[in-house]
Amino acid sequence: MRIEKIIERAFSGTGCDKQTALLLVEKYPLDELKKAANQVKMHFFGNRVRLCSIINAKSGVCEMDCRFCSQSVRNSADPPVYPFLSTERLAGKMRKNNHYHVHNCGIVTSGGKLSSHDVDTFIQAVKKVCGTVSFQICASFGRVSDSDMEKLKKAGINRLHHNLETSRNFYPRICSTQSWDSRMETVQAARGDFRGTFCSF
Repeated sequence: MRIEKIIERAFSGTGCDKQTALLLVEKYPLDELKKAANQVKMHFFGNRVRLCSIINAKSGVCEMDCRFCSQSVRNSADPPVYPFLSTERLAGKMRKNNHYHVHNCGIVTSGGKLSSHDVDTFIQAVKKVCGTVSFQICASFGRVSDSDMEKLKKAGINRLHHNLETSRNFYPRICSTQSWDSRMETVQAARGDFRGTFCSF
């Protein structure tokens, strides 16, 4: 398989399967593969980047024992510790991010799951900045219940971040305080159109 043919297929949206990709790695030097990948990237995205900022809305005192996280209960790191930010403080931080011309602003929190009260505080902050910021607001709150998921959708949140980190089989080796399946429930609940109806950012 010639690399030029694969590039053409990528342009048409077809790409290649795993076996073809492995053959390309064997046949072509890394520099040629990177050059080809850059052609595909330029075709679809051009020479642009999307800026995303992150606001840590709740830090430290995490009850999860995830091995990879500095805020984990088993980690010896000393992260800042504070509860979920107030509506006013969070809204102020979001407005400040507007000056940096970001495309997305992600609100992240420590812990396996936010309380419904904290989710409501977040939604009130979103309502305060609605129409005054030019970016989309994302959430990364760990596991999210169905009722809180519905609240987030109605508030206009169009993206929920939730990493599974690894496979179901390996997950118990990196975390014992929550299950991979409970994490997957949040991913499945967030699938599909997550754009809410409250306002357009």
